[in-house]
Amino acid sequence: GRNRKSAEGINHDFLSWLDTKPRDDPFFVFLNYFDAHTPFVVPDNTRPHFGLSPMNPQDLDILTQWESRPKHNVSDHEITLIRDSYDDCIAYLDEHLGKLFDSLEERGVLKDTLVIVTADHGEQLGEHGLYGHGRSLYSQELRVPLLIVPPGGLSEAKVVTTPVSLRDLPTTIVDLVSAEAPTPFPGGSLASLWQGSRSEGESPISDVVGEVSLRKLISKNPNRAPAWRGPMSSLVAEGASLIRNADGRKELYDVEQDL
Repeated sequence: GRNRKSAEGINHDFLSWLDTKPRDDPFFVFLNYFDAHTPFVVPDNTRPHFGLSPMNPQDLDILTQWESRPKHNVSDHEITLIRDSYDDCIAYLDEHLGKLFDSLEERGVLKDTLVIVTADHGEQLGEHGLYGHGRSLYSQELRVPLLIVPPGGLSEAKVVTTPVSLRDLPTTIVDLVSAEAPTPFPGGSLASLWQGSRSEGESPISDVVGEVSLRKLISKNPNRAPAWRGPMSSLVAEGASLIRNADGRKELYDVEQDL
């Protein structure tokens, strides 16, 4: 397995630091949680599981060796165990995010803090015959959570259905914490998507472009994952996802109906 800190450990270290810094000093913290990443072994094995849970050393081997093992003959038991264990890890992370927010609220910090929860990639668990990430530009890898809670929250929760790019997060942060400050970052602020208006001269939000390139691993084997056959790019717009493969072949998907 990977030598990594659990969400519980990351929270503990962050809160310990927070409690030692001067109370009124502003802060920026990036917490990089790794629990929803291979191997999908939840740190707390006493909590309830989704569906299958590793019941014996063989099941544990499936989880710990999943990233490196060949995927051409995955059994129904293996993929069910992997999917359920992935859900276990996400549920564990969700629980400890909740505990983090509770701890910030108890300290009186949450009301003055901009909170953003997102991810750098998703995970393919058999869709399109692929497993892992960095393999393609299908929605399983590109669609990630994005939760933005401004300081003090909103009067009511809003769901924005417009696809956006993480490229715009730095500008969004500057806009929300200091609207008068110029931003050196590219793109626009996503705040206009829930505020319902854009300022005159405000930079537009970025196109939702995806790219993956594994130049050192280019393969001519048609059975390898798409990204292994050369650089790929994609664009999500007007309810569709257009993927361009390295050989020029294009794929078009309805982002709501096609997976």
